[in-house]
Amino acid sequence: MTWTVKVASYPTTHRPTCAVCWRSPLWSGGNPLQLRSTLGQVLGPTPTPTALDQGTVSANAQAAEQQLAGITAHPPVFSDAFGSNNAHWATGSSVSIHDGHLYLTNAAGPTLALETTPTALQLSAATARVDVALTDGSPSDEAGLCFWVTTDSKGNPSYFCYLASADGRYGLWQYHGDWLYISGGYSSALKLGMGQANTLALIANARQGYASLFANGHFVSRIHLSISPTLSGNVGLLVLNIGQASFTNYAVYGASA
Repeated sequence: MTWTVKVASYPTTHRPTCAVCWRSPLWSGGNPLQLRSTLGQVLGPTPTPTALDQGTVSANAQAAEQQLAGITAHPPVFSDAFGSNNAHWATGSSVSIHDGHLYLTNAAGPTLALETTPTALQLSAATARVDVALTDGSPSDEAGLCFWVTTDSKGNPSYFCYLASADGRYGLWQYHGDWLYISGGYSSALKLGMGQANTLALIANARQGYASLFANGHFVSRIHLSISPTLSGNVGLLVLNIGQASFTNYAVYGASA
């Protein structure tokens, strides 16, 4: 299934004073939309600082990378190298499959394009991986994986997404009628430049309330989420802004541990 979601304007006169300002890939009119919030709104209650030595950080990253390697060593519940459309993706004006890639395009307007796995997976614990490159648009555009995709009775989607840009930025977002920025930053694990492919992967577990993010086999971040332990949904691909991304070697695994 393919959705095109209109992104609502955020009136300048109603923007709160911000302690954190994230340059969003979403567009309002012809200009990038700045999502602004206080630290408390973005991060919740201020946590007590915890000092982690470099050895602890390295051990956590190594454990996460080993977890990903262990999961992806097993057969996926769905995979597609896009040599054809035997899986029956919803191709059309914004989605095409050729040359071993699925191309997802936003032709015009402040939109995003979302394409979910055709088998309509319903996973609470999921691991997904894909090679993605931005092939048209701006280096600040973003593309990647969406997960826990659900729809309401009117067909409106809700989901989380892990996105990366050609300028080395990544972000974890939630969409539920409005956008919520959860976490992100710049990662040296990402390859820079338009047309440069990055292998993005994620491990998401609703019962344990976390998502771990990876780029090119390297651990990027583990984010704890305040969600229902019974949350489940489909997995898919997403691109933002007026541009195009190519995807290949897409695989979903029905496990997170």
